[in-house]
Amino acid sequence: MTAGLRVELLRLRSRRAVLLLVLLGLLGCVLLIGFAVTDAVPPSAAELASAKAQVDQQLADPEFQQMLTECRTAVTAGGNSQFPADLDCDQMLPKAEYFVDWRAPDFVEQFRVLLLGITGILTLVFALAGVTFAGADWSSGSIGTQLLFESRRGRVFGSKLGAITLVALVIGAVGVLLAWGASYWMASKWGTTALIGNDPVTGAQVPLSRTDLVGRALRALALIGGGGAGGFALAMMFRSSLVAVGLVAGYGLVGEAVLRSVSSGVEPYLLSSRVAAFLDGQYLIYRYPNVCGTSGCEAEIIRISALQGGAYIGVLIVVVTVASLLLFRRRDVA
Repeated sequence: MTAGLRVELLRLRSRRAVLLLVLLGLLGCVLLIGFAVTDAVPPSAAELASAKAQVDQQLADPEFQQMLTECRTAVTAGGNSQFPADLDCDQMLPKAEYFVDWRAPDFVEQFRVLLLGITGILTLVFALAGVTFAGADWSSGSIGTQLLFESRRGRVFGSKLGAITLVALVIGAVGVLLAWGASYWMASKWGTTALIGNDPVTGAQVPLSRTDLVGRALRALALIGGGGAGGFALAMMFRSSLVAVGLVAGYGLVGEAVLRSVSSGVEPYLLSSRVAAFLDGQYLIYRYPNVCGTSGCEAEIIRISALQGGAYIGVLIVVVTVASLLLFRRRDVA
């Protein structure tokens, strides 16, 4: 580890705003896991008894019994428009699980959901931390003092960028491990740990491997680190925390909505679509024709892969970082 990086890590640790952001981010991750565990807990005996009572109440309903009798009579007679001949009338019978809002936790799906939430929280946290880290140097004027002792601006920029990115990756790794451990614990206690996923198009179950899950975790780490680097680079470019935060918030809250309203064909090129593809492995966009032809109204499926999403995000971060570095090396700092 270079001396410059060690110095910047110490300076980053001394930023109270950064420490507060990190603590809030970790707290958000813990709360998210806590809510997930609460939802995964099986229903209590009282809840099951209440569901059983609702089943008995529906079975005792004369209107339901009449409908069930009509269904069985119609199916026996060859079916009609309301009850086709191949209909299984017993599927109409109520079950206790219909009245209980609970599903056994699945390790793969639980990890996917938790990882998405934790990645979103920590990416936002470190984007703000990167903005704060750089913006504080400009607002206090300490960046000028630093350059008196280290005149090589590229090294100063690289040390600061490396510090925020390294911390983001370390904290991100903690978040990923929390998601993995909590998901596996819930699934092994109340559900299934089978490595099986669902095809997003057909819905069919497909086998997965631990490599698939590790790849998902590494992509989450990359995005968290990229969030810290991107926030830092934007603040260094504009020399202001407010401008950097305003730019990001403006795009996220208004920019994409305006772009979507202007053109329906812009969705594959939006940052949110590419981020979703990168994190989830792929992102599917369904485009339905305005007029249905002889072949029906089949939707056109646009598939964005994780590689396409990652390349898009990577190029964006590199362009912003390089532009920020060039401006930092050429502009007056006084």
